Amino acid sequence: MDKGFYSAANVTTMLSEKNGVKFLVAAPCGGKYIKNQIEQIRPSIDQASNAIRLGDDEMILGVTRERVWGKEHGVYVHTFYNGKSAEQAKMDLYREVNDLADLARENPDNERYAKMFKKYLLINRGAKDVVEKAFCRFKNSMDFGRTRVHSGESLQNKIMIGFVALIIMSYIHKVIEGF
Repeated sequence: MDKGFYSAANVTTMLSEKNGVKFLVAAPCGGKYIKNQIEQIRPSIDQASNAIRLGDDEMILGVTRERVWGKEHGVYVHTFYNGKSAEQAKMDLYREVNDLADLARENPDNERYAKMFKKYLLINRGAKDVVEKAFCRFKNSMDFGRTRVHSGESLQNKIMIGFVALIIMSYIHKVIEGF
């Protein structure tokens, strides 16, 4: 059956039929049960013993496992992995993100691509401003322009104390700005 027929209710109904309906249904990878099955198989699927030849030069990996469905039904879960296709999909995604990054550098306020910028790129000017202000506080207000220490251990201790102080100071500024 087609992926469109896959649902927990449909599978349970077909398994519960008194005549013992036998069926094969493709399942979308997004469901909880299927994700769980994939995660269980993932560490062990990449082995030569799981290779399936498709034609002269095409190979995929496949595993069949008997699993429990509900409390009383057994099912066979067939899991297939096409490494070549997965690698191509990954490279296509990287290419798209790279192209988006180029577009964002050229015109970060481009409304046509704004949703994609938010989905794939980390463009957050506000966060950058917060970091710059915190660094300025760290250097100036807390006198960290020069460390004035003579050993590596003293430097590590001073920086650690400085960062704890910076966290407390940032929290105080956040609370004050809230009033």
